[in-house]
Amino acid sequence: MTYEEDQQMILNTEKKMSYNEGQNDSKLEIAKKMLQMKTDIDFISKATGLSNEEILKLQ
Repeated sequence: MTYEEDQQMILNTEKKMSYNEGQNDSKLEIAKKMLQMKTDIDFISKATGLSNEEILKLQ
C-alpha cells in the first residue's frame, strides 16, 4: 500500500467515525425529546435503535 493510499484509508475511517458519532447524537436527541413527550421507552427503542438502558440514562 502506498503512502497516499494509507492516508486516504485513514481519512475515510475518520469520516466514517464522525458520521457514526453524529448519527448516534441525533438518536439521543430524538430520544430525549420523546421522553419529554412521555413516550413509551419500548417505542423509543424501536424508533431510534437505542437500547432501553441507553434511553433510561437520558432521564
